[in-house]
Amino acid sequence: MSDKELTGIRVPPVLHFLSFLVVGILLDRLRPAPFLPTAVARLLGAGIMSLAFATLAWAGLHLRRANTTHDHHVHSTAMVSEGPFRISRNPIYLGLLGLMIGLAFRGNSLWLLAMVVPPFIVLNRWVVPREEAYLERMFGDAYRRYLRNVRRWL
Repeated sequence: MSDKELTGIRVPPVLHFLSFLVVGILLDRLRPAPFLPTAVARLLGAGIMSLAFATLAWAGLHLRRANTTHDHHVHSTAMVSEGPFRISRNPIYLGLLGLMIGLAFRGNSLWLLAMVVPPFIVLNRWVVPREEAYLERMFGDAYRRYLRNVRRWL
């Protein structure tokens, strides 16, 4: 399979997260919009971020064990359906979304919380469908069974 037959994703998904995170921070600096008492927001934010980091680490561990990658510019060498991939087809994206939510709580910023929605839409409409098509081409029936048995998100 040539590089042209990879996912077709031009912008690394993490850049979508970072760009909307920056927009949220700028909006919060211009017009702060707290939504919880500060102590509660910080505590919840720390907890959510801890869960998000744990999810990312767990997913990364299973990708490394399978000797494959999440990089869109490198061919997948294995289909991973263990660990967090038993629960969600996209635990890395869930972890990144969780980090954004955690940062929004930690910073007590309604703007940051609102900025979670655009990258989710980009992922759900453009990124994940391309990844799924690529993985189906790569792994065929095994991946189609996986699609039937594991939800895209949760």
